[in-house]
Amino acid sequence: MHRKNDPHVIDIFFVLATALTTVFLSLLLIAAGVGVYRRVLANTQESYALRTPAAYITQKVRRYAEEGTVYTGSLTDVPALILEEEIDGRTYVTYLYTSGGYLRELFTEKENAGFSPEAGSAVTPLKSLSFEMLDAAIRFDLTGEGEGESSSFLLHVPGVKKEVLDAK
Repeated sequence: MHRKNDPHVIDIFFVLATALTTVFLSLLLIAAGVGVYRRVLANTQESYALRTPAAYITQKVRRYAEEGTVYTGSLTDVPALILEEEIDGRTYVTYLYTSGGYLRELFTEKENAGFSPEAGSAVTPLKSLSFEMLDAAIRFDLTGEGEGESSSFLLHVPGVKKEVLDAK
């Protein structure tokens, strides 16, 4: 005699298939999420590697453009952006340049000379930095440590000197 409450094989199979499909799709969704997360993380790190020095340079240039003078030159044959200001009747310069894989900053009296590029404080990793003085603007080209990590930006700075000086 057949009882009504006996489960059929097809009912058990349907419940089991639904549960396994749900687990499989959940794992597939998690795997896709991990891939997206890794790509976003890589893009964020690459972007950070160039945005940090760009923001640092922008802040420095804007500050000195208001209070001092901004021009290009060199620090013992290393191209540098030079930010000049006067404090208590003395002239000081801040050099921004790259050396040893870092954006470096060196603050000293203008008359001091003979510093090696490694004397500056390492600010953030940066492979190379180049700049070009334009009318009321400076064009920066930054290259990060990774392949393809490069960026250019134009910073409008009223009052910049469109001349290259040799500051040694």
